[in-house]
Amino acid sequence: MITIVALLTTIGCSRNDDVVVRDRIREHLRDGDDAPLADFIGGGLNQVLARGTYTSGTTMAALMPRAIRGGLAVAANAGSLVGLAGVAAV
Repeated sequence: MITIVALLTTIGCSRNDDVVVRDRIREHLRDGDDAPLADFIGGGLNQVLARGTYTSGTTMAALMPRAIRGGLAVAANAGSLVGLAGVAAV
């Protein structure tokens, strides 16, 4: 059950990032620059990559104490979330 919760959390974060990338590309296109489409896509991906790295880092920093010092059930849940947050960051 704990692993299912961790997987659903990771899938939700990944889906959210997909929506944010498309929104960033749409914002760049709306600005009206004459740059090629590849530049817009690259800019949107770079912004979301930085955001995702910061989010994963702060999530892991918040969950590590729970994984180390938490009780048996809390440590198992936090440990699986830390592992999946690391996979989602890559």
